[in-house]
Amino acid sequence: MFAYFCAFESVMIPGTMLELWTGHPPTPGMLMGTELPVSDEVMYTSLFLAAFSAVSFAAASVNDPRVRESFFDPLLREVTITITARNLYDASDAVPEESTSPAS
Repeated sequence: MFAYFCAFESVMIPGTMLELWTGHPPTPGMLMGTELPVSDEVMYTSLFLAAFSAVSFAAASVNDPRVRESFFDPLLREVTITITARNLYDASDAVPEESTSPAS
């Protein structure tokens, strides 16, 4: 989403519009010392929109009953079975006790 928003904003919003909105010319985008083809303002806005999109997607998928039924419920059943099997194994005598004699 971040790359999409960067590309979309750099194509659709001219530098003169950014200058009107921010009150200064667009700052060249820098990432770890490398200049990018998009401005800092476009990168920050794209990062915010991508983060908001990710949070919105996560909230929607957790609250949607169809997603819960098809993904989370089977996952929870598998985790429950695995933990139950582990607890039964730990409670059984299948685990060998450590020897108390010193190693040679």
